[in-house]
Amino acid sequence: MDLSLMTPVLVGIGVLIGMSMGAVGAGGSILAVPALVYVAGQDAQQASASALVVVLATGLLALKPNLKAKRVRFDIAAPFAVTGVVGATIGKQVGDRANSDVLMLCLSALMVSAAATMAWKNRLALESSPTSETSTDGESLNGQRGAGVAGRVIATPGTATAVAVSAIAHRARVIVSPQKAGAVGLATGFLTGVLGVGGGFVIVPVLTLAFGVPMVEAVGTSLAIIVCNSAYTLALKAPSADFDWVTLAAFGGGAVVGAVRGSTLAMRHDGTVLTRWFVRIVLAVAAYVAVRSGLSLASA
Repeated sequence: MDLSLMTPVLVGIGVLIGMSMGAVGAGGSILAVPALVYVAGQDAQQASASALVVVLATGLLALKPNLKAKRVRFDIAAPFAVTGVVGATIGKQVGDRANSDVLMLCLSALMVSAAATMAWKNRLALESSPTSETSTDGESLNGQRGAGVAGRVIATPGTATAVAVSAIAHRARVIVSPQKAGAVGLATGFLTGVLGVGGGFVIVPVLTLAFGVPMVEAVGTSLAIIVCNSAYTLALKAPSADFDWVTLAAFGGGAVVGAVRGSTLAMRHDGTVLTRWFVRIVLAVAAYVAVRSGLSLASA
């Protein structure tokens, strides 16, 4: 694609990806890699390194207010990050040696898995919160039906209600085994190393559903883990990566603007509706990636 046409297209895609991150708290990197491959014409290895630049930049921006509000559990993030370094190192070696189309097929499968996880969380949120009321500032306030029910509310990131309800239900500090956190950290680090994805769509559900961490802490802790994994993996990939800084500036700038807009949308609209649309977009992109990479492998 001609640069004069590609730049506004990448800015637009970046805005949409940033909006998804701001509105539902996940999914930026799994959409960024296909965009860089099929719009910017990069191979999977180059796109995964470039996506990490965008993930790291937006992750740092989102992490700052969470650190200020003390929503990051460093006792959980530390073992995640330590084993994530090991996983990223292994994953980087695998990714460097893998066929580009094979990597894209793996990414397609990962996108389907991410969409399924988010759809499941959406269903739990709807089942746990059958009634809601709206506050004067436009935020949805789910009815609090006791700690047992509130503790099960796993709402879409961006739903202000379930964050508040979950925080109330988990006033006691949840203790997470370093061994369990480290095991999950190894897996998410591997995904970051191979595909250049942050892994928030894996980390947040594990922290909330498996470990019982309140959503408000899970999101902040996930951002800290993503920043650590992305920074380390980017340092590994940078010496051999061929960054197109013009493309990254257009793409990353759009993502930052979109993230701000997405946060506004999350405050004004039902998070479950936003997530439903995001899941549909991810599945559509996953299907396109699977068909393109599958046909490429078949014709090779």
